[in-house]
Order: sequence, then structure tokens, then C-alpha cells
Amino acid sequence: MTDFVRRVRRMLEAVAAQRGRPVLISASVPATVPGCHYDGFDVETWARENLVDLFVIGVHSFEVDLAGFSRMVEGRNIKLYPCMDDHHHPPSGYDSPPIEIARGYAANWWHQGADGICTFNWANAPLAACAAIGFPERHNSHQQAYQEIGDPDMLLLKDKTFVLTRRFGGGWGEWTGSKKWDFYHNMNIEAPLPAPLSKDQTPTILTIYIADDLPGDRDCVERTELWVELNGVEGEDRIQAKLNGVLLPEPRVADDGWRIFSSEPGHFAVGRNLVYLVLDERAGGSTEAVTIEKLEVHVVYGGH
Repeated sequence: MTDFVRRVRRMLEAVAAQRGRPVLISASVPATVPGCHYDGFDVETWARENLVDLFVIGVHSFEVDLAGFSRMVEGRNIKLYPCMDDHHHPPSGYDSPPIEIARGYAANWWHQGADGICTFNWANAPLAACAAIGFPERHNSHQQAYQEIGDPDMLLLKDKTFVLTRRFGGGWGEWTGSKKWDFYHNMNIEAPLPAPLSKDQTPTILTIYIADDLPGDRDCVERTELWVELNGVEGEDRIQAKLNGVLLPEPRVADDGWRIFSSEPGHFAVGRNLVYLVLDERAGGSTEAVTIEKLEVHVVYGGH
């Protein structure tokens, strides 16, 4: 693969010399540096030899290894663009999510040092044009996102939903064991969810990244909430949550089963936040296994 990239670089340098202007190379690679190694991409050599000008990182991963890539390209004029494919998500559960989720992952990427953002499979056309070709109306957040996610200042004090990535998804057909075995790219294989929720008081510990300075902007925040979707629970099962060591109040249970914990802006740190979850009490003596399917932090600002 590296020999191929070298040949492409030499070919395009020759074309650039004839045209009198450079021809840049971007390479779409897995979401983490170790994932690149698994799939046979020697990205360190590509960076060291300046074989590419831009790394497009990930495909539909809300969390990418920007820290690892930043260390790798330090001192080189190689840009980092995390990528969001907004179509091939099932079973990761976030096919064409609302604008608040796009704001959340974009804000995190900018905060973590991205040079820009790449999009893939986005319906960047008016709804009427999408309807004319049978494109789903759920893509109606894309045009709005294009007005916002390319500029971190545009995202300030806008409602956001920060989410943890779920494993798999990606439009590779049936998710058989062999596919999960053969490659890393597009699989979110290291994503933390789904995760088991213990019945023996041992907490499940998860980390969620929050780019917004919620303590600093607390006067502008209307509410913050921790949303947890579980599988295998009954409505009366008791779930407890701690956020950065603070025990949150008992959650309300939404009609669709989400547990929604109220929180305060001061509970959050800028960057990594620790969430502890425990299955404190079971209703009716149930022994069914419980898993955490989704975890989100919803931030709503005032003045809307």
C-alpha cells in the first residue's frame, strides 16, 4: 500500500509540474492510528515522507483519534479532517441524526484539534429536490449543519447532543463474524457501547467528551441532562448514575424507555467526563441481562 501511495505522489507531482500548481492528496483512513495498522496502512511512513496532504479520519465515528494523528503529523503540513458518513449507520443507531448531534461531534472535533471536517453521503440539497428522487426527509438537518459545523464559533451556545459511539454499522452488508474479524475501518470495533450493566453493584464506567465550557457558560444554559437507553430493564428497575463523582437524582423514564437524569452545568468538565452507572435494584426479581445501548448528554441553551 505504501508503494502505491508513493507512486501516486510521484505521478501527481509530475502532473502538478506540468500544470504549474500543486495537486493535493487526501487519504481516507480508519478512525485510530492502531486501526490503520490493523488494516495495513503505514500512516507514520506516509506522514514522515509527506506522501499525503490530508488525512480523512474515520467514516461514521463520533469519536476519532485526533490526538494520535496530531502527534504523528507534528511539524508537517498535513491536515486532519475527521469524516462523518451520515447514511451507513445501522446497527449503530444514528442514521441521519438531528442537528444537535451534528453540532456535538463537530464541536468535539474542533476542540480536539481538527483542521476541518469532511462529510460523506450527505443530502446537501433542498428538501423538495430530495423528495423528487425519493430521498428520506430525515436528512433535513444537513443544509443547516453545513451552515454551522465548519466554523467552531458558529457552534457556540447552540443546543447540542453529545453521544457515545456504538459498535459496527457502516453499510458493509450482513454483519457476520468474518467481517468483524477481517478489517477495522468503518466498524467502530472499539466503541464502548453496547456495554453490560452489572447486577452486583459494580459500576459500568464510561467516558464522554464534552467540548462546551458548561461551567463557564452556566448562565446561558437552560438545562443539561444525561440520557441512557437500556435493554433488558423493566420500568420499575432502579438505575443510579454518577457524573464526575456527583450522584445524580433519580431519573425520569420517558415514554420510549430512556432514563433521563437531570444534571447541572457545574457537574461537567471541558473534555473527558466520567459516567458511572449501576443497576441498583431489580423489579420482580428479574434475572435478564441488562445492556447500556446508548448514552447521550443533552445541552439546551436559553434564549431560543
